Amino acid sequence: MQIDLIKALQELDSAPVTDTPKLNIPKGFINPGAWVVLASSARRNNVATSGISFSDPKVQHYSSAIGFNDCVYGEDDYEHNRKSIGSNYSPLTRLDCIESTDEANNQIVSCVRKMLANPESQGGVDLANVIGELHDNVWAHGRATGVSMAQKWNDCGRQAIEFALADTGHGFLRELKRYGKPAESDIQAVEWCVQKNNSTKHADDDDEWAQSVPEDMMGGVPFGAVVPRVTSRLNHQGLGLWKLTELIRKYRGKLTLVSGTGCLQMDTNGQMTYNICPLWEGVALACRLYEDELYKDDEEPDDQVAAIMKRLGG
Repeated sequence: MQIDLIKALQELDSAPVTDTPKLNIPKGFINPGAWVVLASSARRNNVATSGISFSDPKVQHYSSAIGFNDCVYGEDDYEHNRKSIGSNYSPLTRLDCIESTDEANNQIVSCVRKMLANPESQGGVDLANVIGELHDNVWAHGRATGVSMAQKWNDCGRQAIEFALADTGHGFLRELKRYGKPAESDIQAVEWCVQKNNSTKHADDDDEWAQSVPEDMMGGVPFGAVVPRVTSRLNHQGLGLWKLTELIRKYRGKLTLVSGTGCLQMDTNGQMTYNICPLWEGVALACRLYEDELYKDDEEPDDQVAAIMKRLGG
């Protein structure tokens, strides 16, 4: 059974209330969307290591491999060499300052590029750019601590790449109300935030005379134009979430986006569905793309014509 972001929220919502914070990690294949929510919840609620329980020893071993303990407590308990790191997954990474957010962005984009057989494809470039903007938004909106990760796996015979991120900040509705934007519910807030150019952090809101750190001073792996710098003002245009939905629609992926009790889900046909879900105080998202879809833009026109002619019997 797959445990996705929504199922993880349901697990947290159904957990009994105790005097000492506890967290149960369920049995099953836990997707990145669920891992970032579980790790963020453990950090926000100050769950001690003794308060973490696992329904399956295999899941516990895997949690060590992806750095759950290191992300939550700053102590790496994995005793083996991480052979698949950077190629099949990026570990759970805290986003608790601008430097760590920038580092996580470069690390995950590097990992996603290694996951792809053709990282220079238009789909690969589009995915890297959106990941950069989403990392930027975590720090731009509320300066909140977040967690992100990415993973590649065989999803019913297709190679899936899932990027996930969760923060424990203000959430969309509270953020919109702070800036006098129109929203009366969490669902309305989510719907507003995925519209093009809708943002509380536009570039022209910035103080041009404010002190700032040059973008090339934070180091990181140079990816040229592929990876937008996390500190760039160009990333504050309100395009991050809209671009994410366009990415999902273009490459026939899947998306789950949650803030408060508002949830947006997109399927591989681009259908957008809004529902009420268990409360998440902040923003959490999981986007899943399939490798075969990411390369479709790179098919040569002659190949497309040949394919059409073949179907027509020519």
